[in-house]
Amino acid sequence: MRVPHTHTPHPPPPHTHTPIQVEALESGHLDTLFRGNSIACKVLSCSFKTFGLYYLQSVVRPLILQLMKSGDTNYEVDASRLADPSKLEQNRQNLLELVQTFYKTIQKSLPSLPLQLRTVCHVLYSVGHVMCRRYHPCIVCI
Repeated sequence: MRVPHTHTPHPPPPHTHTPIQVEALESGHLDTLFRGNSIACKVLSCSFKTFGLYYLQSVVRPLILQLMKSGDTNYEVDASRLADPSKLEQNRQNLLELVQTFYKTIQKSLPSLPLQLRTVCHVLYSVGHVMCRRYHPCIVCI
């Protein structure tokens, strides 16, 4: 899901996105990107904790509470964990509907996503293009 970046007359301070871009450009391998105790990880963590808490509580919390109330619905899709393998297809459908509900709710809420997080998402999206071209040059990157 691409988060629209709102252009403002005051661009975000470079200290929020520079560490993310630097880590991505200097990353030796895709699997190690944003792992560990790097400054970029700390910037991402701090940004989402600071600016994302209220957003998540207002958007995702109602979905989770609704999910908790529907205790009889099964979402397990690992056949080895199912007591009755004939329920696998129904569970897949349950999971697909759940994911679609979350996705649509989050997508509709994007206008309320804090500008700071839009900026971080825009930087991550841009970094994703660079990483995609570097590690998967034969794939057309979105």
